[in-house]
Amino acid sequence: MRRFFVTIFQLPHLPDRVTELRGEVAITPSLRAVPSPGHTPGHYAYVWRDVAFIGDAADTGPDGELVAFDASMMTDLHQGDATREMLSALPVNMFCPGHTPPRERHVAST
Repeated sequence: MRRFFVTIFQLPHLPDRVTELRGEVAITPSLRAVPSPGHTPGHYAYVWRDVAFIGDAADTGPDGELVAFDASMMTDLHQGDATREMLSALPVNMFCPGHTPPRERHVAST
């Protein structure tokens, strides 16, 4: 319900020149955009070398592993769970979520 009202009253203003991402995209040789829906339908995470900038796709626990983001801020809980699994499988050593500090993983990357 909260997401509904925020969307109605706070519509974003987009720049004139916007490129819509579709699927996983290599932005540069060491930076790629990875679809991570759940928080919002068009949400993306960005992977740079061994660091994943995940925004609100998930949160991190004390061990650096991903945990569910607050359900009230997710538009699709099932997609959010699938995204969290996909992000957890990335071969990265650090996650940088949107609302908690970056955390190194304390277990070996897969």
